[in-house]
Amino acid sequence: GQNTAIGYNALVVNTTGQANSAIGAYALWSNVTGQRNTAVGDSALYLNTVNSNSAFGFNASVTFLRLTNS
Repeated sequence: GQNTAIGYNALVVNTTGQANSAIGAYALWSNVTGQRNTAVGDSALYLNTVNSNSAFGFNASVTFLRLTNS
C-alpha cells in the first residue's frame, strides 16, 4: 500500500493497511490493516487498529483501542 512513515518504528507492524501517514516515533505502531489514518507526534494513535482516524500531538489517542470510524 501507499503509506508514509517518518520516525523510529512509525507504522512498523503495518502489513496491508493503505493510505496511512505516521510521523513521529511509534506513530501508528499497532496499525496492521487500518487504512486512511493520520498520526502526527510521538506515539500518536499507538494502539490504532481501525480506519479513518487522525491524531495530532505527543501520545495523542494512545490509549484508545478502537476509535470511531468514518
